[in-house]
Parts: sequence; C-alpha cells; structure tokens
Amino acid sequence: MAEVLGVNVTKYDAGTFDSNWIDQGLVKSSVKVWSEVYEAAAVGVADTIVVAVLPAGAVVHGIALQFDALGAGVTLDAGDVTVPARYKSAIVTTSAGDDNSILVDGAQYVITDAEVDGRVLLTVGVGAATGTIKTAVYYTN
Repeated sequence: MAEVLGVNVTKYDAGTFDSNWIDQGLVKSSVKVWSEVYEAAAVGVADTIVVAVLPAGAVVHGIALQFDALGAGVTLDAGDVTVPARYKSAIVTTSAGDDNSILVDGAQYVITDAEVDGRVLLTVGVGAATGTIKTAVYYTN
C-alpha cells in the first residue's frame, strides 16, 4: 500500500512549515465559530440573509445549517455576494433538517474582504421561507 502526502504535510515533512510556506489558518490554528439564528417570515425568492461577517484572511472550513420546514420547495444557497453558492447549493428545506456539507470550492476558501466575500449569505430559492434557520460558520485566521 502506497502512502501519499497532502500539500501541507509535504511542506511539514520537508521542514518548511513556518509562516513563509504554509498559509496562516491552514495548520496549527484555532477554529473560531460565528453562530447565528434567524427567524424567517416569508423571506422571498432571491432575498439574502447575512449570517456571518468574517475578517479578511479568514479561512472557511465548514458551515453547519439547521432549519425548520421553511415552505414548499424552498431551497437555500450559502455563499457571498460574488459567488452566492460558494459553500452550499440548493439545500432543500421543505422538511426540517440539517446540512453540514461544504462544496469543494468553498472548503478552505480565504476571505479577501470582510464586506464583500466575508459577508456569508443564505440566498432563498424557489419559494418564500418561513421558520427558524440556525448557522455555525467554522473558520481560522
């Protein structure tokens, strides 16, 4: 059985694991959490809910989402102004549930501007959303 190494493990094994080689927030970092609760009342299609404002340099590692049954056919995307579905795409919220996945392009995404891509948004799709939405955004910086 072969052993292969990830990018940062390769740097670490080579002795090049200081801040000049491995970006801040990718190794030996403390995870921070931005928690949010929003009580939606007929939030319309394409409307957004801001659930976090992360600082420039933050590295996103995950977004947990819990929700009531928000309405027939209602979906949620999680992303930012630039890419509305950067972290999650069309999560079906017709029934109460949760989603702890993150899209590959959103995993380890580095925030460049707190007011642009640092504003984590949920975008409502298909129908009006009514009910409780809870989020936890996990990041390092």
